[in-house]
Amino acid sequence: MQLLWQIPHIAYDDYNSKDNTSHDMEHLPQPIDSDNQPKVHLYVDKKQYAPDDFFMIPKKYGCEDREHLLQEGIPPGMPIDRANTLLQDWLWFGLLSKLLGIKIHSGNFVGCDNQTLDTGGLSVLIRAWLDGRQNEAALEPTDQQINRYIHASIALETARKFICKHLSYTSMENSCGSHSQYDELSSPVHSRIDRKLVLSIAILGETLQQARPPMPGGLDDRISLWKHPSTIDRHWGNSTYCRDLMRTRKWCPFAIHRIESTLPTVSRVYYESTIHQEWESSDHDAAGCTPSECRARQPRRDPVHYCHNNRCATVEVGEQQIVDIIKSGKTPLITWNRTSNPGIAVHAHDLNRWPGKFGALSHSWEEDIVASGLDERPGNNRQMHVCQLERLQRSFNSLINNDTNSENENVPFYVDVLGFPRSSEVKSHAIDQMKTIYSKANAVIVWDRNLIGRKKVEDTIEMNVRLRNGQWAQRLWTAQEAVLAKGLYVEFSGPTFLSLHEIEQAREKARSELSNRYHHIWQSGDPFSAAISALRLSKREDGQVQRTWEALQFRQSRHPEEEALVIANILRLSTQEIASIRDDSENPQVIAQRRMAKLLETMERTQGVGLPSRLIFLLKSRHNTSALNVKPGFGWAPETWMSRQSLRYPLFSPHRQAAFLRCRGLQVKFPGMILRRPNRIYTTSTIHVPVKEPLHKWWRIRIEYHGSDITKFWRDEIWPAREPSIILSVENPAQREEIGLLVVTNDMLDDDVRVVRVICRVWVRLETYSVKLALSVNQFLDSEDCVSFGERLPSTQKWCVDGGD
Repeated sequence: MQLLWQIPHIAYDDYNSKDNTSHDMEHLPQPIDSDNQPKVHLYVDKKQYAPDDFFMIPKKYGCEDREHLLQEGIPPGMPIDRANTLLQDWLWFGLLSKLLGIKIHSGNFVGCDNQTLDTGGLSVLIRAWLDGRQNEAALEPTDQQINRYIHASIALETARKFICKHLSYTSMENSCGSHSQYDELSSPVHSRIDRKLVLSIAILGETLQQARPPMPGGLDDRISLWKHPSTIDRHWGNSTYCRDLMRTRKWCPFAIHRIESTLPTVSRVYYESTIHQEWESSDHDAAGCTPSECRARQPRRDPVHYCHNNRCATVEVGEQQIVDIIKSGKTPLITWNRTSNPGIAVHAHDLNRWPGKFGALSHSWEEDIVASGLDERPGNNRQMHVCQLERLQRSFNSLINNDTNSENENVPFYVDVLGFPRSSEVKSHAIDQMKTIYSKANAVIVWDRNLIGRKKVEDTIEMNVRLRNGQWAQRLWTAQEAVLAKGLYVEFSGPTFLSLHEIEQAREKARSELSNRYHHIWQSGDPFSAAISALRLSKREDGQVQRTWEALQFRQSRHPEEEALVIANILRLSTQEIASIRDDSENPQVIAQRRMAKLLETMERTQGVGLPSRLIFLLKSRHNTSALNVKPGFGWAPETWMSRQSLRYPLFSPHRQAAFLRCRGLQVKFPGMILRRPNRIYTTSTIHVPVKEPLHKWWRIRIEYHGSDITKFWRDEIWPAREPSIILSVENPAQREEIGLLVVTNDMLDDDVRVVRVICRVWVRLETYSVKLALSVNQFLDSEDCVSFGERLPSTQKWCVDGGD
């Protein structure tokens, strides 16, 4: 796809006088592991566009009612070529002219073949746009400038909503069945639209949204019609082109869901959706993989060797020696002697007091990099090949002794394969030591199977993207190492290393240099997710719990009982009490839930941590309290934090006081609404409820229900219940859907605390479609048996949520 970037200092006149059709500039860098970019067909005729055309263009195609077009989409009877032309006419050229505030000519965007879109000159327009706005910024804005800016904002939001609503695939988050559940569009005509065209519109919209300067004169907070940029939704949908491409390349549904949910822009999804996946050759359909779980299993692989014949000996450390060191309160570190008396040496150090330098290895056990064999359990035999130890010793000597040039001095290092005990009596102490090991190590080397044999190239951001898509970046245990480690070094063949500092430098260069080909997707240079990056910098009072929840969403582990331990380490909490909950004969899922309950208790009583109230909205699977040997009150608690959620709803805002545990559940404070039921039982999963007496304000409430009989759900769960209510995450939902909980009342406590049981999650937004509003008003007035009304509860309302059985 020939697109845009590089923004040189050239005026509009220079652009208009230049032959831009010969340009071969690319907005996006070449997609990873792909030989070509898609070409977008040019559907429109050569003509001029003016800023005022945007809202008028649909009328030329018979779409007189703008609201109907936005809500219902392209008319079903419109020929597909005409529909494609309408979209390019309206949402590409019309939007571009509207946002830039200048006249443009489509002839300047025709490729050399006279049939495809060529946007080489678009960068010139954007630079001139930014320069012009910078000159205006020093002057008091005129009413005309403010009006133009607001009109352009409405146009940009109109384009984004249309693409999201009608030309994007739905989220895979709540799907548990066939592809058709999330790979369908809203109508047959939408499913036939050119998907490369839709991709180009989304990328253009994102680019303009990212480059757009703020409101003139700093009036962001003074004009109620204008929304502050921090509150604007920047999601341009799930690209049909990108998802189809990933499916064609036999990506696992889980991998597709992960990349769509964790990358915030269509541009980044497009850039990364062609990267080779390690398990791409697996038959994920036959394995029964779903968007929430990859069930394909790779056969056990040979360990990675660094010797010529791949037959070097293995070494180990005695279990009793490791146990004795850990019992003494120290940590076992390793050195490998390469001189006249080769062999392994074990050193015991109290890392909280010892001033020496040391390193640590971070790797995913799932990749079998250091798997030298099985023991009688069968499990990893806790041995390592000599060539691996020699490689690590040389690497740590080089990295840590670099300042002193004393590479011959062996630097001790920690490697879990040799230094972590099997004995259950000291495991809790060893796990607790992980925080100290990885936070104090002078260098942490990352081994990723797909990278240690790959040559390091100059394209740092590409290497970083490969790291983030590898197994190391997706496993549970490596999350804590990414958060805690100060100096990370990703190893490539050679060995050569890519340091965390180098990655961050490349990212900042892409962000600050408009001519950099990664500028528009500079966040692909983030070495970690935004949540992990924040955790590396934050203190306890800076939303650590919320960021930990986000960081673990798409992590994976075969051992659910280990999750609470990793969370505790990330939060810098003691793990010993949590790890002591164990029973080899017990189901790992039961142990996991008991440990999770203990973790939540520990969080609540730890100053600076606490339990964020908004956790109640994020829990897709909750504790089965009847199966737990814990005190009552944890029916609300999460079964897992690795719940594969896209988190497009805010987790941090508004800031509210922490929740606290009661014997009957978790007490929180949120606004709400009592749902006053009509006589007639609902038959749909979406209802409309008036919340103002004049009937001019209605909320659209969508029930997150995945069963087959919605009428039965209403009849059996809601109609017999006492005061069904909705706990709202925000006091006044607007056009964006906000998450909430549908609950039923079990009891009322002193101080107006409502004890409630959670039925399901709901999504609430203000209904703005006049047709739906008129229909709802008429139904409400025609018969009192058809429509509920809502009794508002204040933002100070107290709820005691779901204590369980």
